[in-house]
Amino acid sequence: MRPDIRLVVSDLDGTLLNPEGVITARTAKAVSALRDRGVAFAACTGRFPENAAAALAEGGLSCPVISLNGAVVELAPPQGRIFEQLMDPRAAMLVFQTLEQLGEGYHIFAPGKVVSRRQTHLHHSELGREKGHPLTRNVRYSYGEEACRQAAGEPLYKFYVYFTPQSQPPEAIRAALGGIAGAALTQSGESNVELISDQADKGTGLHILAERLGVAPGHIMALGDQLNDLPMLRYAGLGVAMGNAPDTVKEAASFVTGSNREDGAAAAIETFCL
Repeated sequence: MRPDIRLVVSDLDGTLLNPEGVITARTAKAVSALRDRGVAFAACTGRFPENAAAALAEGGLSCPVISLNGAVVELAPPQGRIFEQLMDPRAAMLVFQTLEQLGEGYHIFAPGKVVSRRQTHLHHSELGREKGHPLTRNVRYSYGEEACRQAAGEPLYKFYVYFTPQSQPPEAIRAALGGIAGAALTQSGESNVELISDQADKGTGLHILAERLGVAPGHIMALGDQLNDLPMLRYAGLGVAMGNAPDTVKEAASFVTGSNREDGAAAAIETFCL
């Protein structure tokens, strides 16, 4: 018997987007068909709000967005913000100081800006087809230790720490960052760790959006592929892991679909909703 799904929420990278970072025609068609059935659709991503909205717009989609791993919830990006959770200022400064001691590269995401520790590792929103998109055109970018120090002393949402061949061992990085009070550690891939407020995650963001839309958890299908997706997969009545997800995520899900190269998100929507 097909579940009564009234809201589908999907991660972007590794899930709704294929390995080239594109929403395929099949996936766009499946999402559009949801609306014809009266089923709501939303994205839930680690990307910052403007970048997430731009990626969706490139695929012809416009929908509510839970961004920055649940730190921001918007009904109609870049408008309609209903939730925002900034990092605790003391925690943010401790994260900055720890990263400087470790010598790691990272990005800081704050309202309307992205700050990169190294100009040799620009954020992907500055590169390729995303550069200059109308939805990201007003985002300010800055670089270097002093710019990061200043950003760490101002309101911010998230640190994104990327690993390079010169990085400390991942276990050492996680151990150094994992004990900072007020900061929650997660990851969206094997080559990074991310830190946001410990008062937010993708499950919290989904709960806030679902309550606003009047949808109970049992009527939600969530799709994801990484550890930062686990809170929303567990919150939803039907948690779907991508075929490209690690075993930890697959084991936590109710169902495993195809990979993002195989349009696994579209396949799950077709199977359970259409």
